[in-house]
Amino acid sequence: MYKETPLIKQYYNLKKKYPDTILFFQVGDFYEIFGYDAIYCSRILEITLTKRNKKNNDSIYLVGFPCKALKTYLNKLIKKKIKVAICNQKKNEKDIDKNNIIDRKITNIVTSGISIYDDITKTKTIKKFVSSLYIEKNNKQIGISLIDFSTGELLTTEGDLKYIKHIINCYKPIEYLIQKSKNKIFNYYFNNIKNINLLDDNIFNYKYLYNKLLEHFKVFSLNCFGLENMKLSIISSGVLIFYIKTNYNLNLNHVNVIKKIQINKYVWIDDSTLKNLEIIKSTNKTGKSLFDILDKTYTSMGYRILNNWLIFPLKDKKKIYKRQNIIDFYFKIKENIKLNIIYNLKLIYDIEKLLSKISNYKINPNQLYKLINSIKRIKKIFKLLKIKNNYKIFNFKYKYIKKLNKIFYKINKIFTKDPINKLNKFFFIKKNISKTLDLYKKRLKKNKNYIFNYYNKLKKKLNINYLIIKKNELLGYFIEIKKNDYKKIPNNWIKKQKLSIYIRYTTKLINKFEYNIYNIKKKIFTYEKIIFNKTINYLNKNIIVLKKNSYFIAKLDVLFAFYLTAKENNYTKPKIINNELNSINIIEGRHPVIEKTIDIKNNYIPNNIYLDNLNNQILIITGPNMSGKSAILRQTALIVIMVQIGSFVPAKIVEINIIDKLFSRIGASDNISMGESTFMVEMNETANILNNISKNSLIIMDEIGRGTSTYEGIALSYSIIKYLINNKLKPRVLFATHYHELNKLLNYKNNIKYFFFTIKKNKNNFIFIRKLQEGLSNNSYGYFIAKMAGIPIQVIKDTKKITLFLKNN
Repeated sequence: MYKETPLIKQYYNLKKKYPDTILFFQVGDFYEIFGYDAIYCSRILEITLTKRNKKNNDSIYLVGFPCKALKTYLNKLIKKKIKVAICNQKKNEKDIDKNNIIDRKITNIVTSGISIYDDITKTKTIKKFVSSLYIEKNNKQIGISLIDFSTGELLTTEGDLKYIKHIINCYKPIEYLIQKSKNKIFNYYFNNIKNINLLDDNIFNYKYLYNKLLEHFKVFSLNCFGLENMKLSIISSGVLIFYIKTNYNLNLNHVNVIKKIQINKYVWIDDSTLKNLEIIKSTNKTGKSLFDILDKTYTSMGYRILNNWLIFPLKDKKKIYKRQNIIDFYFKIKENIKLNIIYNLKLIYDIEKLLSKISNYKINPNQLYKLINSIKRIKKIFKLLKIKNNYKIFNFKYKYIKKLNKIFYKINKIFTKDPINKLNKFFFIKKNISKTLDLYKKRLKKNKNYIFNYYNKLKKKLNINYLIIKKNELLGYFIEIKKNDYKKIPNNWIKKQKLSIYIRYTTKLINKFEYNIYNIKKKIFTYEKIIFNKTINYLNKNIIVLKKNSYFIAKLDVLFAFYLTAKENNYTKPKIINNELNSINIIEGRHPVIEKTIDIKNNYIPNNIYLDNLNNQILIITGPNMSGKSAILRQTALIVIMVQIGSFVPAKIVEINIIDKLFSRIGASDNISMGESTFMVEMNETANILNNISKNSLIIMDEIGRGTSTYEGIALSYSIIKYLINNKLKPRVLFATHYHELNKLLNYKNNIKYFFFTIKKNKNNFIFIRKLQEGLSNNSYGYFIAKMAGIPIQVIKDTKKITLFLKNN
C-alpha cells in the first residue's frame, strides 16, 4: 500500500476525468505513467518498470520516457487502439499551489482515429475515419457520418441497414460513436465491429445538434449542404462535431463543409468484390493489388485520392473523359517538363494534415516552412502546366490560384528558410518585419560581440594557449582551460565544472552578458511568437483556399500516376459508348497485375471479351485449373474499373457501356468467426448478387457449387444461370466452371456463348496456351494437373478407375 502524495493525488484526479485512457503525465522533461497503467504500459512500450519513492512506504509503480520521445511511444499505443490523454504542466512559475505542485491540465486526447500528432512527412497513409451512427426509434433507418480529422473531411448519409452496411464496408471506420440505448441492436446489426464508444442518449438531440452545426459552420441554414431534410444525418454529424470539440479539446476550423455521400454517382462494389478482385489489397502477403500497380503517386494526398477512386469508380461519362483528357495532356508535354513536375511533386508535404495542425495552433515554424515550400512547389507545377491557358482541360477556378499566390507572398516574406523546429526557439522571422524585433536582434548581436571581445582581451592578457568561451544548455556561457593552466587565472573567477582534462569557469562580466542575452532572447521570442500566431490566424481564414489547391494538386498527382503507368505498360485510351446492346468490348485485354508480377510479361497472352444483353449476355468459360479462367474473369472486371476511374487500360481496344454495379463470386474461404463454412460464404455472396442486380451490372462468377456434391453443384450452377438469363434486367455475366455437363443443359439458350482455354498436348504432358477460344470443352485434365503437382502415379491410376466406375454407374 502506498501513501498518496500531492503529485500522485493530482495524477489520479485527472485520471478520473478520463478513466478509459492511459494518462501521459508530464513531470519536468518526462512523461510518467503510474500504478496499474504503468505495469500494463511497460510491456507494450517496452520500458523498464520501476517505482517512485522506492525507499519509502509511499512507493508506486512507474514508467516514464522523455517528452521529446512522445510521438514514438504515443504511436505504439495508438496502433493497439488504446486511447491516450496527454497532460502537460504549465511553465509559468506562478502556477504552483500551496503544496508546491505545478498546475497541470489535459491538453489532448489521442485515439487511433483522432490525433493532432500525425506525421506530415510520412507518405502513403490512407484516411482514418471516425464514425457516428444514429439509429432511429423503429430501428429501420440509420444516419451515419464519418470524419477524417487529419484531413478535415466530413461525410454523411442516411438509409436502411443494407445501405449503411455498404457505407461501412467502403469507408471502414476505425472508431464508432453510438447511443447507449442502441448498443444491443448495433451489435446485432454489426456484430464484427469493435472500438465502440457509447454516448448518453440525451446527446443525440436534434435541435441542439442542429444549432451546433450552424454555429460551427457559421451558416443560417444547412440547406447549403443539402441536409435540411436529413434529420438522421444532422444528428450523426452534430454528434461528431460536439464529441470531438468537447472530449478532445481540438479545434475543427479545417472542417468547413459537410459532404453528402451520393453513392448513386459511383459504381456499387461490395466488400467481398473489393477483396475477391484484390482491388486495394492483395490477399497474398507477397502479392500485388490493382492499387499497387497504379500507385505511382508522389504525394500523400494523391495516395489517399487514388484509394478513394478505386473504391468509388465513376458513372459519369463526362467526369471520366475529363480525367482522360488530363492524361492525354501529360502525353503531349515535353519530357523536361514532366521531370520538373516529378521533382516538384516529391517536395510537397501533406498539406491536408498541416491544415489540421494550423486549425489547432499545433504547427511549429519548421512545419510552417514545409507548408510555404509546398505552396511554392504547387505554384511551379501550375506554371509548368499553364493551368490558366489550359483551363478547359484542367477545369480549376483560376481565382483559387490567384488567392494561393497571395497567401504565398504574404507568409513567404515573413519567415526564414531554415527555421528552428520548436516554438521555444527563435530567429525564424526575417528582417524588416518588425522594427522592435530588429532592434532586439541588434542588441543580442552586440552582447554576443561583447563576449567575443572579452574573450580576445583575456587571451592576450593571460597568455594561455588553450582558452575558449563555450556555451551549453546546462552551464550557459563558460570559459574552458586546461588543468595545467589553472594557476594563471584570476582569483575572482568562479569554478563551474571540473573535467578530467579541462576546468570550466565563469566571471561576473560573463554572467552580466549572459543575463542580458537571456532577457533579450526572451523578448525576441515573445515578439516572434506574436507574429507567428498572427500568421496562423491569417492561414485559418484561408483554409478553404489551401484545401481547394491541395485537392487539385493531389488529383493532378493521381492522373500523372495514371500517365506514368500507361506509358510504362503500353496502355490505351478506352472509349465509353452508349448503345442499346449495353455492350462491353475488350480486344487483346491483359491482366494489369499478372503481367507485372510474373516472368511472362513479354509473352503475356492477350484475350478478347465481348458481352451484351442480347446474344452475348452470359459467357460460360471452361478449361482446366491454371489455364486462365479466373484470370480472364478478374482481368475483365479490373479493366472495367480502370475505365471508370479515368485510367488508360491494358488492351488494344476497349469500348464499354458504363456499369453501375460490379459483383464477384470468386475463391473459397471460411468465415470462422461467424460460424460459416466455405459453401455458406459462397451462397451468401451469390444471394447478394442475385438479389441486387441491375440492368447495367457486370457479374463474374467462378466455380459456383463446388462446396457441395457434384450433382447438387451442377444443378445449382444451372439454376443460377437460368435465373440470370430469364431476368428482365439482363445483366452481363462471366461464368467460369468445371461442370462440363452445363453445356448439355444450357445448349438451347440463345444468349449464352461458350468459350474454353486451349491446351497443347505433348506426349504425357501438356502446355497451357492460355488463349480463349469459342466452343465447348469436355475435359478438365485433372489427372495431368495432379501429375504436375507430384501426386504419386498409383494414386492417379486409382483415380482414373474410380472416375470410370462413377461414370458408368
